[in-house]
Amino acid sequence: MVLARADEEGRLTFIDRHKEYVRLAGGLNTDNELSKESIQRALGCLSRFGERLSELGPSQVRVVGTNTLRKARNSHEFLELAESVLGHRIDIISGLEEARLVYKGVCCDFDRAGSRLVVDIGGGSTELILGTDMTPQVLDSLYMGCVSWTQRFFPDGRITKKAQESAFMAARRELGSSMRRYRGHFQFAVGSSGTINAIERALIGSGKSPEGITPEALLRLEARLREFEHNESIKLPGISLERSQVLPGGLAILRAVIHTLQVEQMTASTTALREGLLVDMVGRQRTGDVRSRTVHQLINRFQVDMEHAARVRDTALDLYEQVAADWELADSELRQLLEWAAELHEIGLFMGYSGHHKHGSYVLAHADLAGFSRQEQRALAAMVLGHRGRFSAARLEQLRPRLYVPYRLILLLRVAVRLHRRRSPKPLPSFRAQVKDKALILTFPEGWLAKRPLTVADLELERNRCREVKLQLEFG
Repeated sequence: MVLARADEEGRLTFIDRHKEYVRLAGGLNTDNELSKESIQRALGCLSRFGERLSELGPSQVRVVGTNTLRKARNSHEFLELAESVLGHRIDIISGLEEARLVYKGVCCDFDRAGSRLVVDIGGGSTELILGTDMTPQVLDSLYMGCVSWTQRFFPDGRITKKAQESAFMAARRELGSSMRRYRGHFQFAVGSSGTINAIERALIGSGKSPEGITPEALLRLEARLREFEHNESIKLPGISLERSQVLPGGLAILRAVIHTLQVEQMTASTTALREGLLVDMVGRQRTGDVRSRTVHQLINRFQVDMEHAARVRDTALDLYEQVAADWELADSELRQLLEWAAELHEIGLFMGYSGHHKHGSYVLAHADLAGFSRQEQRALAAMVLGHRGRFSAARLEQLRPRLYVPYRLILLLRVAVRLHRRRSPKPLPSFRAQVKDKALILTFPEGWLAKRPLTVADLELERNRCREVKLQLEFG
């Protein structure tokens, strides 16, 4: 946990840090379910963190889960418990989003101009990022981490040359031939994880490598680990007992990365994912939300008719402003969700008209969208899936968005889409939306509906369909 204060220019001053070893990745069983013991360790930690965060509002806190919660089959059950003790929402982020945020975090500490390779070895995944200055350009997230690799290749804690070589070769295979796009394309190599920081401390503190992390130094450190024979016996400068237990796996991964990418020397950075989250939070408030840029990239990539989408968006937001208070929707996140869903509601047309809401929903739920958590993506996917066709609660729940997506919000989008079915550039007349006895009532200028039988038929269809989710729509 990292706390910081942002000044008027958005610069961060770090004011508090707190760290506990939970090793959630070590709690995954063969069925990829978190054990009760690991869940209890995590909940104990989060309850202590929650005390420190208790006076901060939702807009001031961002909490994320990474590889272990991406893999865990019972992550939803864990998140419900974790959020209740922490007091804040927990977002699960994709591997590429994790890599993007790691790169942002490293830029807080490493400000040398030029191209750079950033490597972050976590408990269950390793992120690789190639970028120039503040801009990441190539990102990868691989399913290998210090905890999972140590469990796999050093299951009984014994450190042997055979186990080290097996872990090293497996990591090289995981890296694969795609690493050619990294090799030779960076001036600096930076490591940002606790594992890499610990390795650098051990190398410098023990005199094995005063120059820090080099290929030769890592080989010497591996030989030194074999002298201890067991991970619980490791005693090296700057290495805690908790870190030493996962050091063999982390060292094998780092040696494979440095060997495969032909890194001559790597510098360790003290900043990483947590600091990247803070930078991203400040950016959302001051320099523009990266999620909005992602939405516009999707619009361009899938050739969405933005003029039509903008008309649907404006009408949906007009409806929202008129009924948000009465329908208990007055929340900036819900408004933003409605805006993005309206802009992207036709993204699935690239696959054809039939079922395009399903195609669009699938893309939004499964693509790597910079800035979005997995829950945010599924909430957006639920909105796009629900904008046409049956208004089915069961179908929407299959997406398991976890974030609260009110059916009332989806109804506003459905109505806006119906009102613009003619795709006419002419603006709609001013109309009134109000809530009476929980029903949405639309009042149009006299005679306007009489000239538009198709619109009337569409609204009648919506009136019937929204009853399935216990909503009411009236118009006249």
